[in-house]
Amino acid sequence: MKKLSIIIILLTIFIIPVFAEDDDELSRIVFNWNVGNLGYGGNIPFSKPLAEEVVFSLVHVGIEDRYTNMGIEFCPFLFYHGWKLPEGEYYGENDGYISLLNLKVYWNILDLSGFFIGPFASVNYFFLDEDFMMDKFIFTAGFHIGWKINFKNVNYNIIMGELGYRNGLDGSNRYHVGVKIDILSLFLIYLATSAVSHWWWY
Repeated sequence: MKKLSIIIILLTIFIIPVFAEDDDELSRIVFNWNVGNLGYGGNIPFSKPLAEEVVFSLVHVGIEDRYTNMGIEFCPFLFYHGWKLPEGEYYGENDGYISLLNLKVYWNILDLSGFFIGPFASVNYFFLDEDFMMDKFIFTAGFHIGWKINFKNVNYNIIMGELGYRNGLDGSNRYHVGVKIDILSLFLIYLATSAVSHWWWY
Protein backbone atom coordinates (compact mmCIF):
# COMPACT_ATOMS: atom_id res chain seq x y z
CA MET A 1 0.00 0.00 0.00
CA LYS A 2 2.85 2.39 0.81
CA LYS A 3 4.50 1.64 -2.54
CA LEU A 4 1.23 2.33 -4.39
CA SER A 5 0.76 5.66 -2.56
CA ILE A 6 4.24 6.78 -3.62
CA ILE A 7 3.53 5.83 -7.23
CA ILE A 8 0.24 7.77 -7.32
CA ILE A 9 1.89 10.86 -5.78
CA LEU A 10 4.68 10.75 -8.37
CA LEU A 11 2.17 10.45 -11.21
CA THR A 12 0.24 13.44 -9.84
CA ILE A 13 3.41 15.55 -9.50
CA PHE A 14 4.28 14.68 -13.08
CA ILE A 15 1.02 15.84 -14.63
CA ILE A 16 -0.21 18.82 -12.54
CA PRO A 17 2.38 21.36 -13.80
CA VAL A 18 1.25 20.73 -17.35
CA PHE A 19 -2.17 22.24 -16.67
CA ALA A 20 -1.07 24.86 -14.13
CA GLU A 21 0.16 27.33 -16.73
CA ASP A 22 -1.23 30.87 -16.60
CA ASP A 23 -2.98 30.53 -19.94
CA ASP A 24 -6.66 31.23 -20.55
CA GLU A 25 -6.67 29.66 -23.99
CA LEU A 26 -8.83 26.56 -23.75
CA SER A 27 -7.64 25.65 -27.22
CA ARG A 28 -4.44 24.23 -25.75
CA ILE A 29 -6.43 21.45 -24.04
CA VAL A 30 -7.25 18.38 -26.11
CA PHE A 31 -9.76 15.78 -24.90
CA ASN A 32 -8.89 12.12 -25.42
CA TRP A 33 -11.36 9.28 -25.39
CA ASN A 34 -12.41 5.98 -26.88
CA VAL A 35 -15.14 3.42 -26.28
CA GLY A 36 -12.75 0.85 -24.85
CA ASN A 37 -9.89 -1.49 -25.70
CA LEU A 38 -9.24 -5.15 -26.26
CA GLY A 39 -5.64 -6.01 -25.51
CA TYR A 40 -3.15 -8.85 -25.40
CA GLY A 41 0.25 -8.85 -23.70
CA GLY A 42 3.12 -10.85 -22.31
CA ASN A 43 5.30 -10.52 -19.22
CA ILE A 44 8.83 -11.89 -19.55
CA PRO A 45 10.05 -14.40 -18.40
CA PHE A 46 7.16 -16.61 -19.49
CA SER A 47 8.02 -19.30 -16.93
CA LYS A 48 6.36 -17.34 -14.11
CA PRO A 49 2.64 -16.85 -13.32
CA LEU A 50 0.76 -14.15 -15.26
CA ALA A 51 3.16 -14.51 -18.19
CA GLU A 52 0.35 -13.94 -20.67
CA GLU A 53 -2.67 -11.67 -20.33
CA VAL A 54 -5.84 -10.46 -22.01
CA VAL A 55 -7.46 -7.17 -21.00
CA PHE A 56 -10.82 -5.64 -21.84
CA SER A 57 -11.59 -2.05 -20.86
CA LEU A 58 -14.53 0.33 -21.25
CA VAL A 59 -14.59 4.12 -21.66
CA HIS A 60 -11.20 5.85 -21.67
CA VAL A 61 -11.29 9.61 -21.07
CA GLY A 62 -8.48 12.10 -20.58
CA ILE A 63 -6.97 15.49 -21.30
CA GLU A 64 -3.76 16.45 -23.06
CA ASP A 65 -1.82 19.67 -23.34
CA ARG A 66 -1.41 20.53 -27.02
CA TYR A 67 1.88 22.42 -26.50
CA THR A 68 3.74 19.86 -24.40
CA ASN A 69 1.93 16.68 -25.55
CA MET A 70 1.65 15.61 -21.90
CA GLY A 71 -1.59 14.09 -20.74
CA ILE A 72 -3.52 12.00 -18.24
CA GLU A 73 -6.10 9.30 -18.88
CA PHE A 74 -8.70 7.53 -16.72
CA CYS A 75 -10.66 4.32 -17.24
CA PRO A 76 -13.35 3.18 -14.75
CA PHE A 77 -13.53 -0.47 -15.84
CA LEU A 78 -10.85 -2.97 -16.82
CA PHE A 79 -11.17 -6.75 -16.92
CA TYR A 80 -7.82 -8.50 -16.51
CA HIS A 81 -7.15 -12.18 -17.15
CA GLY A 82 -3.65 -13.62 -16.81
CA TRP A 83 -2.21 -17.10 -17.03
CA LYS A 84 1.06 -18.99 -17.12
CA LEU A 85 2.95 -20.27 -20.17
CA PRO A 86 3.49 -22.86 -21.45
CA GLU A 87 1.44 -24.99 -19.06
CA GLY A 88 -1.61 -22.73 -19.24
CA GLU A 89 -2.12 -22.63 -15.49
CA TYR A 90 -4.36 -19.84 -14.29
CA TYR A 91 -3.27 -17.41 -11.56
CA GLY A 92 -5.47 -18.09 -8.57
CA GLU A 93 -8.87 -19.77 -8.64
CA ASN A 94 -10.60 -16.98 -10.50
CA ASP A 95 -10.43 -16.62 -14.27
CA GLY A 96 -10.10 -12.85 -14.09
CA TYR A 97 -10.22 -9.68 -12.06
CA ILE A 98 -11.93 -6.33 -12.48
CA SER A 99 -10.10 -3.05 -11.82
CA LEU A 100 -12.13 0.09 -11.12
CA LEU A 101 -9.30 2.65 -10.93
CA ASN A 102 -7.01 2.84 -13.95
CA LEU A 103 -4.79 5.89 -14.42
CA LYS A 104 -2.16 6.67 -17.03
CA VAL A 105 0.14 9.66 -17.60
CA TYR A 106 2.28 10.13 -20.67
CA TRP A 107 4.46 12.47 -22.71
CA ASN A 108 4.30 12.02 -26.46
CA ILE A 109 7.73 13.24 -27.56
CA LEU A 110 6.63 12.64 -31.16
CA ASP A 111 3.08 13.44 -32.22
CA LEU A 112 2.65 13.72 -35.97
CA SER A 113 -0.52 13.24 -38.05
CA GLY A 114 -2.06 10.94 -35.49
CA PHE A 115 1.07 8.86 -34.97
CA PHE A 116 2.59 9.18 -31.49
CA ILE A 117 5.40 7.72 -29.40
CA GLY A 118 6.71 8.54 -25.94
CA PRO A 119 7.15 7.48 -22.29
CA PHE A 120 4.21 6.60 -20.07
CA ALA A 121 3.37 5.28 -16.61
CA SER A 122 0.13 3.63 -15.52
CA VAL A 123 -1.50 2.21 -12.40
CA ASN A 124 -4.36 -0.30 -12.19
CA TYR A 125 -5.95 -0.50 -8.73
CA PHE A 126 -9.15 -1.42 -6.84
CA PHE A 127 -9.14 -4.96 -8.15
CA LEU A 128 -12.33 -6.85 -7.43
CA ASP A 129 -12.62 -10.61 -6.95
CA GLU A 130 -15.21 -11.73 -4.41
CA ASP A 131 -14.14 -8.64 -2.49
CA PHE A 132 -11.83 -5.68 -3.12
CA MET A 133 -8.17 -6.67 -3.09
CA MET A 134 -6.74 -3.52 -1.53
CA ASP A 135 -3.17 -4.86 -1.51
CA LYS A 136 -3.12 -5.71 -5.24
CA PHE A 137 -2.17 -3.37 -8.07
CA ILE A 138 -0.34 -3.28 -11.39
CA PHE A 139 2.25 -0.62 -12.19
CA THR A 140 3.62 -0.30 -15.73
CA ALA A 141 6.18 2.17 -17.12
CA GLY A 142 7.95 2.37 -20.44
CA PHE A 143 7.24 3.59 -23.96
CA HIS A 144 4.04 3.49 -25.93
CA ILE A 145 3.49 3.88 -29.66
CA GLY A 146 0.18 4.24 -31.44
CA TRP A 147 -2.22 5.96 -33.78
CA LYS A 148 -5.19 8.24 -33.09
CA ILE A 149 -7.73 10.25 -35.05
CA ASN A 150 -8.00 13.98 -34.32
CA PHE A 151 -11.23 15.99 -34.53
CA LYS A 152 -10.12 19.55 -33.71
CA ASN A 153 -9.84 19.44 -29.88
CA VAL A 154 -10.78 15.78 -29.53
CA ASN A 155 -8.55 12.74 -30.04
CA TYR A 156 -9.89 9.23 -30.56
CA ASN A 157 -7.31 6.52 -29.85
CA ILE A 158 -7.35 3.58 -32.29
CA ILE A 159 -4.40 1.30 -31.57
CA MET A 160 -1.44 1.31 -29.19
CA GLY A 161 1.57 -0.83 -28.33
CA GLU A 162 3.48 -0.77 -25.03
CA LEU A 163 6.97 -1.90 -24.05
CA GLY A 164 8.62 -1.51 -20.66
CA TYR A 165 8.65 -2.53 -16.98
CA ARG A 166 5.78 -4.21 -15.13
CA ASN A 167 5.23 -4.67 -11.40
CA GLY A 168 2.52 -7.28 -11.70
CA LEU A 169 -0.56 -8.32 -9.79
CA ASP A 170 1.47 -11.01 -8.04
CA GLY A 171 4.18 -8.50 -7.03
CA SER A 172 6.73 -9.73 -9.57
CA ASN A 173 9.06 -7.43 -11.53
CA ARG A 174 9.01 -8.22 -15.25
CA TYR A 175 9.52 -6.92 -18.77
CA HIS A 176 6.17 -6.17 -20.41
CA VAL A 177 5.02 -5.97 -24.02
CA GLY A 178 1.43 -5.53 -25.15
CA VAL A 179 -0.93 -4.19 -27.79
CA LYS A 180 -4.41 -2.67 -27.44
CA ILE A 181 -6.99 -1.84 -30.10
CA ASP A 182 -10.22 0.14 -29.88
CA ILE A 183 -13.26 -2.16 -29.70
CA LEU A 184 -15.39 0.18 -31.85
CA SER A 185 -12.76 -0.01 -34.60
CA LEU A 186 -12.76 -3.80 -34.32
CA PHE A 187 -16.55 -3.81 -34.66
CA LEU A 188 -16.44 -1.57 -37.75
CA ILE A 189 -13.76 -3.79 -39.30
CA TYR A 190 -16.00 -6.79 -38.66
CA LEU A 191 -18.98 -5.08 -40.33
CA ALA A 192 -16.85 -4.06 -43.33
CA THR A 193 -15.37 -7.53 -43.84
CA SER A 194 -18.82 -9.10 -43.45
CA ALA A 195 -20.26 -6.74 -46.08
CA VAL A 196 -17.40 -7.45 -48.50
CA SER A 197 -17.73 -11.19 -47.92
CA HIS A 198 -21.49 -11.04 -48.53
CA TRP A 199 -21.00 -9.01 -51.74
CA TRP A 200 -18.27 -11.36 -52.97
CA TRP A 201 -20.21 -14.56 -52.51
CA TYR A 202 -23.70 -13.33 -53.36
